[in-house]
Amino acid sequence: PDVAVLDVGTGTGLLLTAAHRLGAKELVGCDTDAEAVEAAEELLALDGTPACVYLGSVDRAESGRYDVVLANILAPVNQELA
Repeated sequence: PDVAVLDVGTGTGLLLTAAHRLGAKELVGCDTDAEAVEAAEELLALDGTPACVYLGSVDRAESGRYDVVLANILAPVNQELA
């Protein structure tokens, strides 16, 4: 509860909705696919999840601002981002 969450490669935003239901206070998602961002915005709106989703990668996220970072993406991509 009460944590700030960044979802890298958010896709449909499903992990953000789960984080919201678990009590996260700040929800941000990013994806490099414009269609994924659009899908996430639609799902989040339908679910009533107060999240911000932007087109781009983790390099645009504010450093040190998140308690939890989710990255449900392929291992090689995670390694490159790290």
